[in-house]
Amino acid sequence: MPTPSSPLSPAQAESLTLELYGLRVTASPLPSERDQNFLLQAGGEPALILKVANANEDPAFLAAVHRAMEAVASHSALTPQVVPTRDGRSLATAVGPDGVERMAWAISVVPGVPLGTVSHRPMALWGDVGRAVAHLTRGLAGFDDPALHRDFAWQLTTGRAVVARNRRLIRDADLGTAIDRLMAAYDRHTAGLLPRLRQGAVHNDLNDYNLLVGGSPGPFERFTRVTGIIDFGDMVHGPVVGDLAVAAAYPLLDAPDPLTVLAELVRGYHAAWSMTGDEMEALWGLAMLRLCLSVAMAAEQQARDPGNSYLGISQEPIRRTLPRLAVIPFGLAAATVRTACGREPAAHAGMVREFLQAGTASFAPVLGVDLRIEPSLVLDLSVGSPDVEGDPATAAEPMSTARIEAAMERAGVEVAIGRYDEPRHCYTTPAFAGGDGTLAEPRTIHLGLDLFAPAGTPVVAPLDGVVHAADQRALQQDYGGVLILDAQGAAIGAVGVSGDTSDNDEHCALAGIAAAGLGAAARCAALPPAAPAAAGEFGVTAAAAVAAAQQLHAVGDDFRRVLLDAVLVGVLARLQPPLDVDGPALLQVLAGDFRLPPEQHDAVPLGLLLLLAALVLPGVGGRDVEVGDRVARSGVAGFGITAEVADQDHFVDGGHNVSPIE
Repeated sequence: MPTPSSPLSPAQAESLTLELYGLRVTASPLPSERDQNFLLQAGGEPALILKVANANEDPAFLAAVHRAMEAVASHSALTPQVVPTRDGRSLATAVGPDGVERMAWAISVVPGVPLGTVSHRPMALWGDVGRAVAHLTRGLAGFDDPALHRDFAWQLTTGRAVVARNRRLIRDADLGTAIDRLMAAYDRHTAGLLPRLRQGAVHNDLNDYNLLVGGSPGPFERFTRVTGIIDFGDMVHGPVVGDLAVAAAYPLLDAPDPLTVLAELVRGYHAAWSMTGDEMEALWGLAMLRLCLSVAMAAEQQARDPGNSYLGISQEPIRRTLPRLAVIPFGLAAATVRTACGREPAAHAGMVREFLQAGTASFAPVLGVDLRIEPSLVLDLSVGSPDVEGDPATAAEPMSTARIEAAMERAGVEVAIGRYDEPRHCYTTPAFAGGDGTLAEPRTIHLGLDLFAPAGTPVVAPLDGVVHAADQRALQQDYGGVLILDAQGAAIGAVGVSGDTSDNDEHCALAGIAAAGLGAAARCAALPPAAPAAAGEFGVTAAAAVAAAQQLHAVGDDFRRVLLDAVLVGVLARLQPPLDVDGPALLQVLAGDFRLPPEQHDAVPLGLLLLLAALVLPGVGGRDVEVGDRVARSGVAGFGITAEVADQDHFVDGGHNVSPIE
């Protein structure tokens, strides 16, 4: 609501105070959005705060606010007390210079300074802020009044609609982009939780100018605790956790580590007022909604009243910080909240553990080797390992692969294991730098379990599942990978892409996928232009052959098929020089063995591709076999084509029902 067109002057406020309270004071105006506030001093000391409501304010709402303050005061000394007039009233009528009546009342002065004016904010302060908000929540528990069930632009339950309505008024491009990103995440992660949140009377405006702080007089202890909570004029009925969300939103601004601030706030709050699981999940989204709502409301109000400087409060810090907060995943923030409450970071962790424990006996080994009984080598790849070079040049590929292969050979094992939760210094590329300051801590801990095996080793999914994502991760030290999808979007294999685009491997793979009538995810196709082929180069990648062979029939064991194969081998062997045919590679394919690519590279001769085409001619006998099926599974002499044979991937991610190692 707009400020009255003819507000009271300080002199009129002094006269009103003398009339209503019998006190001779000096009045100084305080900032406010809708009403007027005056600090009243007597003898140079703070005496009272005089509040003069907007002329359109509902007296029933003001009476409800006074009762709410009394309810909180019975549990906490942090809130001001309503001071009755000389005749015992909590609310009085004041007539402004324009002749319009408005409600006036006085409250006691609470010691402290606004948190928003304090630059040094020790971490211990945030825990006390959380506790203070919890005491407020406890004081309001069970309180209700019909006047609080109102339509109010600043309430969180309808804030999303306000942000959408005012989005066009936000001219700052970066700020608008951050709001769009946050609201999209809010819609996905938080909006659906609102009906499940506890509801009640809430303060609704615990910004850092409505929280007063103080403490001991020492330079480092002055602002370590909350001394007051003021301005109950935005009260509504809404989510109880909304007060913590609003109180958390503003300390995040310009914080070097916002999630640590959030954790301290939550830890203090939860110790005094237990949060539900849904409240833990929703807290970050509600805090982000409050900041976006602040921008949206400021844009609307400043358009109506450009001369009111109070309306711009907190906007500069929001402009600086909101784009940085927008990159923090909602799930990570929820995990932070749950951890601060003493819960497991992931809400469904227990269910996942139960599922894994119940199904362990039925899961298939991902490498075809049961590591519970087969020998393996556990590698030490930590920063203190004598097997890890300190020089990044020698610690990277291809030398690291050679060392691991040598260690596996000495141990006589087919599989080596890289440990989980291991500090490693291999995370040296910009991709691991950690962000722009908000998430600036660089990655140093390995958060996966590595399985190392010779190139060409099939990797299978341990259980049935659905592929939800396909991607091309071509950065240095990234995973690579093109997921092959059929016409219905089902995954039938993968092509490992290391990110080395110096040759045409990836382009040939994508060409083969397209030639087979299949599709790769759009992001997978974002490759640099193909390098020109060398003179006389007729080879295509084995991955292209895999894609083109989607409809392959098994060889079967009938004599005519075997004879046809023998004839084709003989004919094509004689054409080897002009057609770039590799005879041993042909025999390898006919044997159903693609575990190692021909000549230790992924070039497949043109003659081999012709052979594959001949084997799928109409009328040739045999039963259908999926790409990637192996002889042992098909029961016949079929083609054992794995989906990963790229030479740059020294340790392979491909195979039937492909599931990446990391």
